[in-house]
Amino acid sequence: MKGLEIQINDEAPIVAATDRKVIFLSSYVYGNDTADISVIGFNHFYQTIYWLQGRGLQIGDKVKIKVVETDNATKQVERVMEKNREELEKIYESTKSYLQKEGVLI
Repeated sequence: MKGLEIQINDEAPIVAATDRKVIFLSSYVYGNDTADISVIGFNHFYQTIYWLQGRGLQIGDKVKIKVVETDNATKQVERVMEKNREELEKIYESTKSYLQKEGVLI
């Protein structure tokens, strides 16, 4: 599977890969002078997977990101179970029904 290899400065790189999606987020807060990165993924079980959560960065830090093909992802920091498929389908049908009644969806 494809994933992202992320290395901060000379630290050991992490490999974030899953069978669905990997997201790299970077933020900077003006006035607070803080910067951080997060690496999050989603798998086919509707779980959210975290490899990095708000990892702080300092001026001069170097972040390398490389797209890789791998079968071995770095062990995640946390895995959160999201709604299961049946719950998602109920929410979808309820929303669809509501939008049809409102005339927004035909």
